Amino acid sequence: MEISHNHLLSKSSYPRYFAFQKMENVIKAMQHRQTGIALKSQKLFLTTISNAFTGEDLIDWLEKNLGIDDIDEALHLATLLCRFGYFFQVTENGSTSVKEDSELYRFQVIILY
Repeated sequence: MEISHNHLLSKSSYPRYFAFQKMENVIKAMQHRQTGIALKSQKLFLTTISNAFTGEDLIDWLEKNLGIDDIDEALHLATLLCRFGYFFQVTENGSTSVKEDSELYRFQVIILY
């Protein structure tokens, strides 16, 4: 007898499936090498943070590539993406609100052991 769990993976069983799919598409576009956010090594006091971007770069990219005209809407979208764990703030532990400043952020990396 074979037990199938395919019914658990259907799109209708996850109420936020399409919202997460849209967020993941935005993150994939942000991580694109040519058209995404420019990831640079950033100096922070005496340390160098590799593959980081600033809040200002993030908001500018959202406004330019998603056609967002209102800065409050771009900040809200960036904060939602941060709260869902797609990227995180480097310096402040646990802070999930995004500001348009020189604060550093990094994309979350999936680690498979």
